[in-house]
Amino acid sequence: MLIPSLLFIKAFILNVVNSIMSTVSVECPTNETWRQRSTEVCNNSQEYHCLPTIFLNKSEEYCLTATLIQPGFCVIYNPYLKKASFDFKSSCVRKTNFSGCPKESYKSNEIFLYPSCQKINPDKQCYVADISCPNKTSNDPTVSTVTNNPSGGSSDAWSLSPPGSEIFATGVKVSSVEEVQDLYRKVCVDPYSAAADHRILIYRFVDSAGKTHESFWDDGEHGTGRRILQYMKTNQINNVGVVITRWSGPRHLGPDRLRIMEEHLCEVANTLDG
Repeated sequence: MLIPSLLFIKAFILNVVNSIMSTVSVECPTNETWRQRSTEVCNNSQEYHCLPTIFLNKSEEYCLTATLIQPGFCVIYNPYLKKASFDFKSSCVRKTNFSGCPKESYKSNEIFLYPSCQKINPDKQCYVADISCPNKTSNDPTVSTVTNNPSGGSSDAWSLSPPGSEIFATGVKVSSVEEVQDLYRKVCVDPYSAAADHRILIYRFVDSAGKTHESFWDDGEHGTGRRILQYMKTNQINNVGVVITRWSGPRHLGPDRLRIMEEHLCEVANTLDG
């Protein structure tokens, strides 16, 4: 059954997080050598990227489609979406005395214009430009080259809340309970999500026999899963699994948190259908 499996995953997560965290990092090229390196690594229609991962535990080289990054964020590589992205951990505008934080939108393959977004301490998983981060980088780089083929049809979608709301949503197309479990496992082993107060799972799909499967897991956020599942049913959102991750903070969201979660679910569903 799904819920006992999720309880097992939740109990097991603290033991597996440290084992999956590699701290080998490549020294990304600078503005002067970026173009030369890009021609050596990417010989297709995609653009060369050298980015910290979402965990800030290493940097790697990728051939990806360039995406637009918002001001105040450093670009990172999201292994679940297999694309250049940004999130709260890569927000530099919220960090104290972060020198070189992008002040305007930029393309993800232009990270070399913002050296502060390239330099990380992989051991402490932080940006060196962050005043609270120890000034240490890896001295033994190993390059790992990854090509993201957009024709592969990645079905992951990811949404984040506006600054201060501390709510994320991660979704994927599902057609079986096993795929739902895999989604939840991926979110739970993400170190950033593992530190969240709640990881709420909601899913609904129709199997090959036409039978509807639906359920939720509140993870302590009582009543939320039922509310979001009802939103899925009302809006006929099918064959989607979503994990809504929430951090409790000084800002009390009250009923607004449910509206934010529904908006995120809708955005994820629209992205998956697109």
